[in-house]
Amino acid sequence: MCGTTHRTVRRIVGQYETGDRPVPRVGRARNYDSVRALVAKRVAATRGRISAKRLLPEARADGYAGSARNFRRLVAEAKAKWHAGEHRGRRPAVWTPGETLVIDWGVEHGLHVFCAVAAWSRWRFVRFAVDERAETTLGLLAECFEALGGVPRVVLSDRRVLDGDEIVAEHALVAPGEVSVCDEHYGAARPATPARSPRARTEAEKTFLALGPVAEAFLKGAAAAGTTRLGAELEELAGLHAGHGRDAVLAALGRAVAFRRWRATDVRSILAAGTAVPQPTTPGEALVIELPVVPTRPLSAYGLEELG
Repeated sequence: MCGTTHRTVRRIVGQYETGDRPVPRVGRARNYDSVRALVAKRVAATRGRISAKRLLPEARADGYAGSARNFRRLVAEAKAKWHAGEHRGRRPAVWTPGETLVIDWGVEHGLHVFCAVAAWSRWRFVRFAVDERAETTLGLLAECFEALGGVPRVVLSDRRVLDGDEIVAEHALVAPGEVSVCDEHYGAARPATPARSPRARTEAEKTFLALGPVAEAFLKGAAAAGTTRLGAELEELAGLHAGHGRDAVLAALGRAVAFRRWRATDVRSILAAGTAVPQPTTPGEALVIELPVVPTRPLSAYGLEELG
């Protein structure tokens, strides 16, 4: 509990009982004490994002004459203190044995992957399927329970269903390193943070992102899905507008994003199909009509005795 050995604890307790208490230590002065307030202010203004390298010239101008290493320690200390006081009040879940089974769907090489993890023991269950329909999910859950040898208390998924096939909540795709959170699940909105857009590093990426927001959504979706060979195909994707036109390429990219198809061959297939591909839309309201009333006859009217 004290972070030291039992001998040190026994010595301190003995000094306290005999009245021979040690003189309190005086904190040693640091060469960055003069800019501590400046660092705390800049860390709070940038919400803990500023780096020591960017802040060092400003500290030098304010009189700091120490090393860059000591200054990095000060910035790290200020960031840790800021994060400790600015947390969102949400703690990680604490799992108990047999209580929660976490499930999710993914796509790998055209196959749908069903994954289930026992939250406490990290026991895993993986199966492949051709679709993600409700009956497929329930069938795989039954197989998972059989392999698990029991039924958990709660099955947790990031896509919830309360009535029929209506999706109550669905998490959006985000770039790697970001977190997709629905604020309504926690009862309050998160602090406003700017969305990070893809950063083009090669000429192929710059040319592809110049197509507009649809290209950006395609690139983010492909990265979130774990596509690894997209970089070699971006130049080809960006050059498709020369033969098909910009509008056709943008429409094909939008359809690929909607159906989560992240390969260049998928986009070429959509362009080759042209306007022959169906355009699915969201279902409308149910059509309720009253059927006409027609005269009916009893079954006895068709008896053989009636015909004779």
